[in-house]
Amino acid sequence: MSVTGAPGHPYAYSCGDTVLNGARIGAGSLVAGARAEARRELTEEERGGIRLNATVYVEPAKSHRAAAEDR
Repeated sequence: MSVTGAPGHPYAYSCGDTVLNGARIGAGSLVAGARAEARRELTEEERGGIRLNATVYVEPAKSHRAAAEDR
């Protein structure tokens, strides 16, 4: 798979996608399907939601990492 665009640009994939070798997915795309294809570009609101959702996982990840290192 080749994902184009700058790091940090959100992508949305649906559950159960199969991304074939050589697939080219542009930055900010909604990707879906058993044979995954870019369906449309994400809206700015959707991109912001993905970024916000990612931040929800940062603190728990740090906490879990610290706990694992303490063992």
